[in-house]
Amino acid sequence: MKDCGPCTICCRLLECRTFGSPINEWCKHCDQGCTIHPDRPEECRNFNCAWKLDDNAHPNLRPDKCHVVFEALSEDVVLATLDPEYPISDLVLAQVRAFLFHGSSVVFQAFEGKPRIYLSDGATGPEVWAVVQETLERYRHDSAKLYHKPEPLDRGGV
Repeated sequence: MKDCGPCTICCRLLECRTFGSPINEWCKHCDQGCTIHPDRPEECRNFNCAWKLDDNAHPNLRPDKCHVVFEALSEDVVLATLDPEYPISDLVLAQVRAFLFHGSSVVFQAFEGKPRIYLSDGATGPEVWAVVQETLERYRHDSAKLYHKPEPLDRGGV
């Protein structure tokens, strides 16, 4: 598994319920890295972004470079959180195509408006959306599982 390096964008784009850090606001413990890393909460400790898990992922797909955090919600659904200050880049779209080619649908969650769903062959919008809703509902009821720790990915990164 790769190291985060200087990337801390998950500390802004993702919610940390333990500290009351909402989506799209910096965690109060992030200052060029986690200031409480050895004592960070379970939700942070258990989160692993797809870039870190995929040894084949392009270096420019690191979330602070591409402005997207990808997380595998299941074997065939990937949740993407896009930094709202940036458009979706060509490199990110190439990664979405790679996920689709390997059978994973991709859902870009929206801070405003509707989510954007890219469906893999054979998937339907309602099925994919149900996985997203079920996972997010499970996170709401058990903040220790806010982010799961999936197995390392090999999804043919770009």
